[in-house]
Amino acid sequence: MMDHVFATPLGVVELVTPLLSVGVFLPGFFLFGYMLHRAPSDLYTRTLVISGVAFVYVLGESLVIILGSILHLQSVSVQVARVQQVAVGWLIPAIPYYLGAALTTTTRLRGMNRAMIGFGIALAAAATVIAFVAPDLLRSVTLPHATAFEIESTFGRGARGPLTRYRDLALFVVIIYANIIILLELVTYRITRFSLTLMAGLLMALGFAILSLLDSIVGPFSTLYPRSVVGITLFVLASTLAATWRFIDEAREVETAHTELQTQEKRLSYLAYHDQLTGARNRKAFYEVLVGRSQSARTGAGPGIALFYLDLDYFKQVNDTYGHRVGDLLLRRVAEQLQTGIRQSDALFRIGGDEFAMIVETAPDGAELSMIAEKLLSTFRDPIPVDGREFAVGVSIGAAIMPTHTTSVEDLMNKADQALYAAKQERNAFRLYHDRMDATPAAAVELLDQLRMSIERREFAIHYQPVVRADGSVFAVEALLRWQPQDGRTFAVDAVVDLAEAAGLMGSTGELILDTALRETAPYLVSGKLEYVAVNVSPRQVGGRKFSESVREAVARHGVSLDQLRLEVKEGDVFDSLPIGGGRIVSGAGEGLRFTVDDFGKGYSSLAYLRRLSIDSLKLDREIVTDITTDSLAVAFVRGLLAMTAELGMDVIAKGVETDEQSRALVEAGCSFFQGFLTGRPGPIDSVFG
Repeated sequence: MMDHVFATPLGVVELVTPLLSVGVFLPGFFLFGYMLHRAPSDLYTRTLVISGVAFVYVLGESLVIILGSILHLQSVSVQVARVQQVAVGWLIPAIPYYLGAALTTTTRLRGMNRAMIGFGIALAAAATVIAFVAPDLLRSVTLPHATAFEIESTFGRGARGPLTRYRDLALFVVIIYANIIILLELVTYRITRFSLTLMAGLLMALGFAILSLLDSIVGPFSTLYPRSVVGITLFVLASTLAATWRFIDEAREVETAHTELQTQEKRLSYLAYHDQLTGARNRKAFYEVLVGRSQSARTGAGPGIALFYLDLDYFKQVNDTYGHRVGDLLLRRVAEQLQTGIRQSDALFRIGGDEFAMIVETAPDGAELSMIAEKLLSTFRDPIPVDGREFAVGVSIGAAIMPTHTTSVEDLMNKADQALYAAKQERNAFRLYHDRMDATPAAAVELLDQLRMSIERREFAIHYQPVVRADGSVFAVEALLRWQPQDGRTFAVDAVVDLAEAAGLMGSTGELILDTALRETAPYLVSGKLEYVAVNVSPRQVGGRKFSESVREAVARHGVSLDQLRLEVKEGDVFDSLPIGGGRIVSGAGEGLRFTVDDFGKGYSSLAYLRRLSIDSLKLDREIVTDITTDSLAVAFVRGLLAMTAELGMDVIAKGVETDEQSRALVEAGCSFFQGFLTGRPGPIDSVFG
């Protein structure tokens, strides 16, 4: 019998082909098990399914050969051959089932694919039932068979049943369908290595299916007996190869994304502790380092520390005259100069607009502090070149020592601030804290008295900066306070707010600002030229019990609606005071008030709070606007913020837009609303439409 089996090359092929197929499919199972474990995917699951069905088929082929030709157990081999035919039947739905996850198809094609799967399942189920109820319809040991099929009898399969040709026809139709689907994929979408590999496998399967079908219908026509196992094996191998390539590609993409994520995490970690404009460490880092170093300083276990507060002299004049762009460039140069003027053991931080802090190791008497301060002061004696100009700015420095002056971190900060106040009275000077500074300076008392009188006399001017759409049309204004006491000095809104907060006058000052802004803009609001006016408010105002009531009264007094007023609060003020500040905003919004968060994005840490607060709009921090033309992370931040705020129903306004490049970059990122020197400088309300 064995001699007869190997008497012809066809016999050798019949024996070797299924055994090789089994050897190929077994590693495939382990491969896809690993792939599913590492990256669960519908594609890998379906590839495993079709590989499993094909494996049962080729395993049956191998068992038929072994049982029928080698062990001469023909009755057993016939039963195995019948099970093998059932496996072929289940290949009919397995192929479109696999394609459903492998390809990008339209809704109509997905529906057609589901119908093909249903058709295949029905045929496979029928073949399964027939295999157990009337097996001779699939494989018969009693039906006669032609001489060309004698080798089947040799291998113990039995003759083809009358339904076999119809099963082969259905498999042929499915393979044709699969080729058409992949061809549509290649034409409609894009040609990929994945789809080309599937196409090659299906074309080979189609060729063998045609030969098998012709043999079933018209009888043998070739000296080479075509076995469908070859075509099925080649297709499944192509599917496995395609899925493996996709796994490798996806693994590379995941690795690339992971690397990019790690880079972004490092970048965000850097931003969390560093000032984006100057590169110096920020207020958050300042407080953590100060608390850390104070642990050993207060107990005497380590060196003492001196806290330096530095404030630039005349910076505001530069910023107001030449704009924020030049002001930012100047701040960068200042930070560079300060960094070169400190020792390696000292730490520099930017804690505010033009405010810096230094933590310096020192002896308890602070003998070397004057020398350190003098070195810092000397770096500002010459004008600083910026953007083709030279600016003469100075720096005022105040310092306090731990543990000499205090062992409390908060008290150390207060005493350094008092020393800075004393230094600013002289400008470009250094002052070390002493006990006499605890008394309130006479100049501060006098300034507070002036503020009280100015509130009574209404010695305030409101300037308005337009807020525009991308097409340049004005739809809103922001009210900016200017205090002009009788001595001729002018104070911007931040200085007035800080002074009024310290003196407990914020309530009356805020009411005056709100009343003036509504009175001057009411004609434009009522006529529809403006959609709303934005007015800055402080956390203490928002936290007042009668705040909402006073706002509603002011709005009613000037004949406008609450929808035509936006109350602006700074990001730091809101999130530093959560949950109290956030709760006030939520309750105020419930009463009809509408809020805008100003300077948003400075901390890169407040996105999670947006859903908790009833915010109508955000104003991007101008440092992000400045960086959007050069920093891809700033662009990504803006795009991500716009996508999230769109879902939350919030508007985003880019603040501090000063150049056409910034405007174009913001428009490309999807921003539609702008405010800055490029679109209009602050001025009287009439100048907005003049």
